[in-house]
Amino acid sequence: MMTKSNFNQGSKLRILAFIPLATVLFVAVACVNGQDKSNVVTAVEPVRMNVLYIGVDNPIKIAASGYDASDLTATIDNGTISGKNGEYVIRPIEPGSAIVTVSSNGKEIQETTFRVKVVPDPVASIQNGNDFLTNGHISKKELLDSKGIKVIMRNFDFDLDFEVVSFVVSAQKPDSFTVFEEISNSKNYSPQQIHLIKSLVKNQKVMIEEITVEGPGGMKRKLNPMVFLITG
Repeated sequence: MMTKSNFNQGSKLRILAFIPLATVLFVAVACVNGQDKSNVVTAVEPVRMNVLYIGVDNPIKIAASGYDASDLTATIDNGTISGKNGEYVIRPIEPGSAIVTVSSNGKEIQETTFRVKVVPDPVASIQNGNDFLTNGHISKKELLDSKGIKVIMRNFDFDLDFEVVSFVVSAQKPDSFTVFEEISNSKNYSPQQIHLIKSLVKNQKVMIEEITVEGPGGMKRKLNPMVFLITG
């Protein structure tokens, strides 16, 4: 969204635009209409995208018309900010908010407030061709062909890798109250889990639970279980 605004004649500042995450904001330094140099074009950032995430590098760009990028410095009250010449990386440490203050030669130019959130949980799934299944009907062959668990991030701007640390495959023996449980300490099925899956029969339920994943910075998460009904 682009808007025009009038600034005081004596003001050096024309634009201060922040570009968090994958949002691309174009900063127009000045727009001259005839003799009137007081009109400038500013970029308005969508508020809902004004978010920083804990545990990952959050890239931002900072620019101000009338100032060289090398003359600008930036500080933050929640976490760390590093970089130079308009290119910075923020790593917040607490959820809530963070204020980025931009200055030049010790003079504060502007403050911008960001929301700070925790990285959302990935989703555990079984890959079946191009589909990623989280529950429902599945054959033993499809389950075995997946070779283990996949974790995916849905509707998230960052390309983050979560690694499966461990998970349990469990199934109740048909016509019995006996439950068999086998554990894997990786993203792939263990030999014992493969044997259990091969023993399943049609219309038998199998659960994949106690799914633990590890993400950037060593963050560990427990994910929701998956329940499948064997079709044959």
